[in-house]
Order: sequence, then C-alpha cells, then structure tokens
Amino acid sequence: MILNLLLGAHALSFDAAGTRYFKLIAPQGVELGFLDFLAKSKNLLIGSFFYPMISDRSYINTWIRYGSARLFFEFNYIHWQEPLNSGSFEARSYGLSLGFPLFKAL
Repeated sequence: MILNLLLGAHALSFDAAGTRYFKLIAPQGVELGFLDFLAKSKNLLIGSFFYPMISDRSYINTWIRYGSARLFFEFNYIHWQEPLNSGSFEARSYGLSLGFPLFKAL
C-alpha cells in the first residue's frame, strides 16, 4: 500500500451573467494506492483534491483508478463553486476515462 500527498493548483475559466471569469485555487490532496490489486501489475488508486468551503469557494476532485501503467480505467467526480458579485457559480461533473500513454519519457 502507498500513500501520496498531493500539492495542487487549479485554474478555472467560465462565463457567468455575460462576464468571463478566470480563477486560481490551490486544492491539496491525498491518494491511496493498493499495488498488485486483484492481479499482478494492476493497481487500485483512490484519491481526492480538496479545497474546503471558504467564503463561497470550494473544489473537490475525487477519483478511483484501476489498471496498469499501460492501460487504466478511471471514474471521477468534480465539483467546484466560486463566489461572484451576484452570488456564486458552481458546476459538477462525473467522468469515466480510459487512459494509456501516447509516448514514454526518458
């Protein structure tokens, strides 16, 4: 089992009420990994980036990833909220991804 502490930065760009907004936040995260889970060279990773609700601003990105370095599947959930002059703006989404490397770094 492995535990990774994650330092993050996130940029948001969105339109609300006819105005373009660009916001930066710095969520922090953690990822827990189970190596050779159910099969050799297959790993299960469960993680999240989190910025708690402070002054109408929050960010959550949570994922479950299973597979190898060559091929993995991931389910994720993202929710963010930003304060505006006229209240707040928020969005949320769920995703299912299939990941594989396009090239290998040195």
